[in-house]
Amino acid sequence: MTNDRSDYEFTDDVKMAALKRQGYLCAMCGSRIWRLGKKAKETHRFREASEAHHMLTVGKGRAMVINGDYTKEEMKIRLTKASNCVILCWSCHYTAHEGNFLTGDLLSTKDDYEFFYVRKKANENPK
Repeated sequence: MTNDRSDYEFTDDVKMAALKRQGYLCAMCGSRIWRLGKKAKETHRFREASEAHHMLTVGKGRAMVINGDYTKEEMKIRLTKASNCVILCWSCHYTAHEGNFLTGDLLSTKDDYEFFYVRKKANENPK
């Protein structure tokens, strides 16, 4: 795999499909997001942009290719499809990377994302 992250960017169609799937909400904090990218600042309550996040990271995908689990082409498809995309506001995206926060508080069900299992929040009853 090349080291160029742009090879693994989500298309606008994929990002919009993810945002629609999420009900136009940040998947972490639940803030309303009506638009993608910098245009989201116009309507976000804290004037933040929205960003796409890879649930299965590019780094982990590369490791799976090196281990022989997938070809480069197969991994590119897995990394860039809608089931691997979640839309976050800027603060939540920063937190996901720097604070390693996406470990159970993502607003979803376990069937929403192919690469991510979501635990219930502490104050919720398990179903």
